[in-house]
Amino acid sequence: MAVGVTVTFLKVYIPQNYLGWVLTSIGVGLLTTLKVSSPASAWVGYQIIESIGFGILYGAPKFPIPASVNITESAHNELKKKLPQTYLDMFPGEGVEITYAAVPRVEGLAELLKREVRDAFAGSLRTVWVVMAAVSVVGFFTVLGMKQLEVHEVTDEKWGLERQKEVENEGMGKATTN
Repeated sequence: MAVGVTVTFLKVYIPQNYLGWVLTSIGVGLLTTLKVSSPASAWVGYQIIESIGFGILYGAPKFPIPASVNITESAHNELKKKLPQTYLDMFPGEGVEITYAAVPRVEGLAELLKREVRDAFAGSLRTVWVVMAAVSVVGFFTVLGMKQLEVHEVTDEKWGLERQKEVENEGMGKATTN
């Protein structure tokens, strides 16, 4: 949400992407420093930093795509083309922002006009879903380039035991040797 607000007010989206990647990198990097003896505040705090970064990255990449599309080709324009003229007449002077002005008024409309307006909203979003479906298909085909590796079914029974022994020795004041 904060990403959307900052993009709306600042009219830029690249700094938010940088911030997301920086916080994610720092958070994940800090997680690599955790030890058995690390306080809870460290692992909680590091995850908070990482999570803020991931949260920013979840929303931030959504802005470059619409920014690259001419406003006359956007879903907003599709909506305006599909809305009944009697409904559009309720919003004189509204430009692209008609979507934001129009939504709250839908519930108060007569049933027939309400259905036409809802159909227009659904129809205008169809363009978005078609593009997303195409991107999803491309994503599906990226799997064809993956190499299937054997998933290990056996565990190393000694994994972690050396580290556990070191921690126990440190707790008893004994020096460890490598």
